[in-house]
Amino acid sequence: MEETESLPKEENKSKKGSLFIFIFLFLGSLAFSGYLFLKYTENAKKIQSQNDELSLAYEVLNLNADSLRNALDIAKQELDARMTELANQGNLNSELRSQLEAKKISLDAAYTRIKNLITGEEKGGIASGTEPKNLLEAKREIARLTQSNNSYMSQIEGLQKEYEIAKSKSAEYSDLVSTLKVDNDRLVIVNDSLSKKLKGTGSFKIGNLNVEPIRTRNGKVAIEDHASKVEQIKVFFKVLISEYAKEEVRNIRVRIITPSGAVLSEETNDLIDSDKVSTIVESIMYDGTEKAVSLYYHQQGKYAKGEYDVEIFDGTTLLGIYSFILI
Repeated sequence: MEETESLPKEENKSKKGSLFIFIFLFLGSLAFSGYLFLKYTENAKKIQSQNDELSLAYEVLNLNADSLRNALDIAKQELDARMTELANQGNLNSELRSQLEAKKISLDAAYTRIKNLITGEEKGGIASGTEPKNLLEAKREIARLTQSNNSYMSQIEGLQKEYEIAKSKSAEYSDLVSTLKVDNDRLVIVNDSLSKKLKGTGSFKIGNLNVEPIRTRNGKVAIEDHASKVEQIKVFFKVLISEYAKEEVRNIRVRIITPSGAVLSEETNDLIDSDKVSTIVESIMYDGTEKAVSLYYHQQGKYAKGEYDVEIFDGTTLLGIYSFILI
C-alpha cells in the first residue's frame, strides 16, 4: 500500500521540473528576441541618420549635375581667357609660350575627364548614370583644376617678368655711347689729338656698336638669349667718316670676355699674356669713309650663362665696349 502511494508523488515532481525548464527557456528566448529587436531598431535609426546626414551634405554642397557642369564650364572659360591673355603678349618668351601651349592641351584633357565624371560616361562613351560619389569627386577635381592652373600661370607671369627685366637690362647696354667708362680704368673711346688727325696716324672712331648672340632657326638667323642655344656671336659696328684719314690697312681686334673673366679664343698657348688674347682678329681697309663691319665668332662648346663684355680695339687702342646677357 505504501509503494503505490509513493509513485504519484514522484510523477508530480518530474512534471514540475519539466514545467520549470520550459518556463525558463521561454523567458530566455523572449529576452533574446527583445535584445535582437532593440539592436535592429538601433541600427535602423543609425542608418537613417547617416542617410539624412548624407542627403543634407549633398544639399549643402549643391551636388547636382547641372550646377557642376556650369561650374566646370565657368572655370574652363576663365582659365582659357587667362591663358589667351598670356599667349597674346607679343614679347612672351618662346620657351614659356611652348609650355603654355602644352598646358592648354592638358587643361582640355582634364575638362573632358571631369565632364565624364559629371555625366556618368565611361571611357567608351557609354552613360552609366551619375552617382553621388562621382559628383563629389567632380567637385573636388574642379577645385584642384582651378587652383593648379592658376598657380601655374602665376609662375609663368613671374618668369615672364624676370625675362623682361633681363631683356630690358640688356637693351640698356645697347643705348650706351662709346664714352662709357668700365671699372674706372677702361676708356670706351679714344680721344684723337688734332695733330694725329692732321698726320692721318690717329685711331678712327666707331659708332652703332651692337653685339647679338644668334642661332639659325628654320634657315633664318635669329637673335637667341638662351646660352644653351646660342651658335654664334655677331659683332657689328660702323667705322665713322674722317676727313683727315689716309688709306691704310687697320687690324681690328675683338675680345669677348665671359662671366668668369676668361677671354673666348681659339688660342691655346698658356704663355700668352691674357691682355693680348683676342677672340677675333680682322684686317680692314680704312680710307676715311663710313664702313659697316660685321664679325662673327663661333664656339664649339656651349656658352655659359651670365653677363659678357665685348671690347673693340684698333691695334692696342680701345675703341668701344658692349655688354650683353645670356640666360
